[in-house]
Amino acid sequence: MRISSFFIIIVFLFQAFFAYGDYKLEFKRADSFLKNGMYQEAISTYYKISDTSNDKNTKALALLLLGNTYNLYLDQPDAALRQFEYLSNLYPNTPSSEDALFNSAIIFYEIGDYQKAYSYFNNYLNKYPATNIRTKTAILFGEKSKQKISNAFGIYDMIMRVLLKEGVNSLVINSEKNIYVNEKIYICPIKITKSGDFIVINGEKISSKTCQILSQGISTIIDNENFRGSFIIYIDEKGLSIINYVPIEQYLYGVVPKEMSYSFAKHALMAQAIAARTYAFYVKGKSLDKKYDISATTSMQVYGGFNIEKKETNLAVDLTHGQIMVYDGKPIAAYFHSNSGGHTEDAKNVWSANIQYLKGIPDKFSKDILNSAWECKFTLNDIRDKLNSYGFNIKQIKAIKLLDKSKSGRVTKILVTSEKEDIIITGNNFRLAMNPTIIKSLLFKMEKVKDFVVFKGIGYGHGVGMSQWGARKMAEAKYNYKSILGYYYKGIKIITLKSI
Repeated sequence: MRISSFFIIIVFLFQAFFAYGDYKLEFKRADSFLKNGMYQEAISTYYKISDTSNDKNTKALALLLLGNTYNLYLDQPDAALRQFEYLSNLYPNTPSSEDALFNSAIIFYEIGDYQKAYSYFNNYLNKYPATNIRTKTAILFGEKSKQKISNAFGIYDMIMRVLLKEGVNSLVINSEKNIYVNEKIYICPIKITKSGDFIVINGEKISSKTCQILSQGISTIIDNENFRGSFIIYIDEKGLSIINYVPIEQYLYGVVPKEMSYSFAKHALMAQAIAARTYAFYVKGKSLDKKYDISATTSMQVYGGFNIEKKETNLAVDLTHGQIMVYDGKPIAAYFHSNSGGHTEDAKNVWSANIQYLKGIPDKFSKDILNSAWECKFTLNDIRDKLNSYGFNIKQIKAIKLLDKSKSGRVTKILVTSEKEDIIITGNNFRLAMNPTIIKSLLFKMEKVKDFVVFKGIGYGHGVGMSQWGARKMAEAKYNYKSILGYYYKGIKIITLKSI
């Protein structure tokens, strides 16, 4: 017996017994037809019920059993899937819609479409987290689907695992509705702490080092920040950490407005959405053996969750759904920055990695950007202290000098002369040590003025990949998002992933 046969026949028996209202006899008649091999007659009966009933639950049940009949008795899974989709769209809040979603996942698994099976099982678990045989089956076959997926990019699902907090002492969880913690219902809010190696919920210790959080609502509030998806909390030597499990497109809803102003032109936002999606896929492919794929901070991509979403940036994500950039058939490391100052940079000059699609180019669209010039100053002691905090061991700085620049004009090496020795520091390490929000780029000149070293520069960011302000100017000049991305990432192709 196929796996769908077992679970769906249970549904047949249960729902035929509890059929709705005046149509109870009609449902029994259809069931009798099926038992006697009169499949077309059963189908006609279900269509009749769906067409003539005025009750949405009755209509939905008829469509559900119609789909089950196509799949189990006529070997027409495509017809069954169409009926289930029709049911879900017309009657999303009926009991039968839950069955339709579960049965669709089972069918996709049986016909070998493991990407969709995995997506549907995850969707089912997010919508209907109550513990029963179906929940366990969805978890089991969701994992089996994940194992069977063979993706050219080495990516096995479309869920981003985002590290929100790490090593904290407590978490306050809230929602407009109740939440499940390890499948047990709690009334919000709840407070989670730790006691030794165990998690404590509202003062009650649970016998676990991890717990799963699922909300009955659209989103969940974690320490006053709102997020879609579900969550895993775990304990390690640092304290409590929380990971947000969220579909990648919903993840991007919370990324794009944090990385680019929602007021930018539409095609700039679309270019940003693809760059952020590509980068997410790239790092996800490198993190399959880790607890999370990506953090929510500037060290990777800033993720602000549900409350930060804007209609303009959500639209940019939706209009580019599933689109990523590839080079030689693989997702690229789609780095981007605020403003190139007039010339982007080779990746090798920043991270010593020679990446063909991340080559520096003259960037006329990033010239003369309002407020792109910056200036700051430090004493030699300030510079020494910041470098030492970054890991150097410098006694007293006697002089500092720009030693080398790249073709783009960025500083690549700095010579620091101390009392004991000369130290050569890469431009990127110097900027990170001094604070990259103050030394905004490596496109700077430096001079000694009395007791200070004065830095005067233009641009903002490492300069590698897409300039966001350049993208804005291109979009305002009527370049589309594909032209923008092709300008900043050389030799790439934009593809749409069918598996999303």
